[in-house]
Formats: sequence, C-alpha cells, structure tokens
Amino acid sequence: MDEGGTGGRSGFLAALGVAGTPEQDELLQRELELLADPRARAAARRQEPLDTLVGFLAGTGLAVPPAVLGRFRVQLAAATRQDTAPDAAADRSPREAVHRCLTGLFGRPAESLAAQLELLIADCGADGRVLHHWTVRTRYAEAYDLCQVWALALDEPLNLDLEPAATVDEVYATEAALAAKFGSEAVDGRAGIDGPDGQRVAVADLVGELTELVLLDRWALVDWRHWTTESPSLGWPAVLVQAQYRLRQLASATLPSSGTTRPVEPTPPVDPTAGRHGQAHHLLAAHAPDRQHIRRSHQDPTPDATRLQLADLAWAVRRRAAAPGSPAAPARTADRLAELLRHHPTMLPPPPGTDRAPWPGPVPGPDRLPFTAWELRERFPGLRCLLGHHRELLRRGPLEEYHTTHLPELLVRQACAAHLRSSGAAPGRAAAALAGELAALAVLFTGDAQLDQAVALLGEPPRDADPQVPWWDLLGWPAWLRAAVAELALPDQWGRTSGSRSARTG
Repeated sequence: MDEGGTGGRSGFLAALGVAGTPEQDELLQRELELLADPRARAAARRQEPLDTLVGFLAGTGLAVPPAVLGRFRVQLAAATRQDTAPDAAADRSPREAVHRCLTGLFGRPAESLAAQLELLIADCGADGRVLHHWTVRTRYAEAYDLCQVWALALDEPLNLDLEPAATVDEVYATEAALAAKFGSEAVDGRAGIDGPDGQRVAVADLVGELTELVLLDRWALVDWRHWTTESPSLGWPAVLVQAQYRLRQLASATLPSSGTTRPVEPTPPVDPTAGRHGQAHHLLAAHAPDRQHIRRSHQDPTPDATRLQLADLAWAVRRRAAAPGSPAAPARTADRLAELLRHHPTMLPPPPGTDRAPWPGPVPGPDRLPFTAWELRERFPGLRCLLGHHRELLRRGPLEEYHTTHLPELLVRQACAAHLRSSGAAPGRAAAALAGELAALAVLFTGDAQLDQAVALLGEPPRDADPQVPWWDLLGWPAWLRAAVAELALPDQWGRTSGSRSARTG
C-alpha cells in the first residue's frame, strides 16, 4: 500500500475513527495542503511529528468522534492553561500527558499516528496537482479580500474621491479596491505609508501574496473558476499584476525612514535536532530584548502545538530551578516562558473565566520599522535558504559554466535550482513561496543600501565586497534577487508537473 497515497489517507482516517467518505477525504486534502505549505514546513522543522499531530487534531474539521476529540482538546487545554504555571512537581510533563492521552484515545501509539500524518504531509507537498480553492482562499486571505472588493467596485463606488462612472472600468476598480484597503490618500500619492500609522509591512505582505498567486498561476496550480463570482475580462492574474504594480509604486513613493534594521542581536540559534522544544526556543529568543517580535511573526501554522512546547519547556526549566543550589537564571527563564504561554495565540477557546491579556507595557505596532535580525529570519525563511545555496555554490561549485562564460545569471539559476531541489515541496509551490518573499523584501527595503543591510542581517555581505564573488559578476543584491524572481517565473525551465492551463480559466 502506498503510505502517502489514497490508501495512506484512508488508513489515517480509519485510525482516527473517521469514515472514509469523499467529503472527508477532500477535507483532509485541504488541511494537508495548508500544512504542506513551504512556510508551514519551515516552522515544522522546529518541532517533531508528534507536535504536528497535536496541532492538526486541535484544529481539524474532520468528523473525528466528538467524544474522542473533545477529551483530547480538554486534556490539551488543561496542559496549556494560561492562568496557572506548569506544575514542576508533576511526574509527567504536559507534553507527555497529552501524548499518553492520544495513545489511549485512539488505541495505537501517538508516534505511529504522527509518522503517518508526516508521510501524508510530505506526499501532499510534493504533489503537483492544482491546489484546492479553499486552500488558496485561506492561505492568501488578503489577496482574496482585495479581489472581492474589486468585484464590488464594478457595481458601486467604494471611494468618494473617484468618479462613480469610473469604477465600471476594471482598471479603476483596482484603484478603488486598493483605496478601500489602504486609503485614497496613500494610493493617489498624497500620503506615504511610513508615518506613525504606516502600512509598509501590510503593503509588503500583500505584494508577497499577489506575487505568489501569479507564480502559482504560471505553474498551473490555481483554478480561478472558484475564486469569485465576477471574473475580469483579462483574467485574475492580470488584475493581480496590476495591483502589484500599483502597490510597488505606492511603496517607492515614500522611502522607509533611516535605520530600517537593527544590529544583529545575540540570539542563540535553535538547534534543529532539539525538536521537542525547538519552536519554544525560537519564540523565547524573540522575547528579548523586547516583545514586538512576537507580534510581527507570521501566523503560526500549529499554535496549539507551540503552546504545548512552551508549557513543556517551562515545566522542565522549573524542575531544574527547584533543584537545591540551582542558580536564579532557570527561574527567570521559566517566568518568561509562562508570559509567552499566556499571550501566544491558540486555536482552542480559552478556559471559562479567562482571557488572553495584552502584552504589558507599550508595544510597537506590527507595521512599524525597523526590523531586527530575528524578524527577518522569521519572515524570510526561503530567502535564508536561497542565500545559503548561493554561499555554498561560491565555495564548492560546481560553477564551471559560470566562470567560463562570465554570465552572472547562471549562478542565480543554479542557486534557485538548488533551492527548489532541497525544499521538499512541489517545484511550483516552492518557487511561488520564494518569489513572494523576494517581492515583499523589495517593498520593505527599496534602496540598494537598505537591502544590503537587510541581507547582511541574514549573514551575507554586499556582493561587491564579497571576496568570493568574481570581479566580473557585477550583480548587487537588488539585481541578483530580481533575477531570481525572473528565473522562478519560468516553470517550463524547471519542468512543469501540473495540469493544463485550460482547466483554470478566470
């Protein structure tokens, strides 16, 4: 039996006590597609398959027997309660308690279920089929909302600064949709996006989503027939490109204020082999020197699993702190973990009578620059991987053609190819995710010096100052990254694996 194919899905559903109907199989496919997203996979590398299983069951819509799912979620909520610290005197850690509960509820080792789910996610990520329309709407919610407003703008003016008759035109519908989202003064150039209430981060995120969708279309991975009831005459990709162009104009009209990045803070790296608490260590590192990083991290794909890691690590640290002669540092760390646990979001409802309190003290808003090295690593995991391949190629090659032809673009192509091979995802999804990151980066840092500074925080010097870059390769980071986006947008070069474009009209 193919563990990751149809038989594997049926076996997994049966293990959960779910009837293998077409409806349940489709629902499982949708949830697997979200967990197989390259950004979700980047976060999953900081945890073990058991954590992924916990996060999956905490938020699944599958028809798992209510009594079973209810008991599991009660146990999980008790293990991650916000109003009490984990009991260091308990013989069993919060994580072990939840996993033992899973084994008892489903009658088989939780590790076996987790391994089964991991195989399904890996198989789904490598599958080149067209993405389910629910997955696309969920993953690209801001872009979907913009297109919904665009469709409404064809019928009535949403912005009083525009002539009512003008919104009938599809071009002006795009302007109206952007004005409704960011304000007419920003869109027509009368106000920038970097003031006290600046929206540069929001603009960058939307540009990233639009870029990803355009790339997914080029890789034949989107079915636009399920996008909206209204369809533009030139198709949705044309509208997305137009909106992306206008947003780039909006971003370039006002340059970010000076100091868009901060010096590299002494953030301890997360040991990728320490999966039991990898995500908790990741957030703990972000908790110092201030709290704004948590607010500006991307949405956690498995928030309940992260909370369980935080509770489990706090329990382990408190046990060490309770030992005779223990220094004060473990106790302070446990207090920070408890604070993170109180404020980290979850898919489960809070226990009765409790609420998730806001961060104490003033916190910079999520749209305010500057960024720190932690934030850049969090927002651009694909870029970090691409830069790593760039560095590895310069050190070890093979780069015979690059050196003999003196064509800088060949290094770009080889680095992109190495990234797509190593991602573990279908080439189209990996290419789209990386192109979206690069597009968002170009909006956040519009000047060459700013972009060099941002890339430096990810560990790479300016290319013209790098002794390993040959003298004839004159591509600076802005041009190099633009060339990478151009390479990723050529699916036939990498071998298209998806269905025909005729099935995805729109």
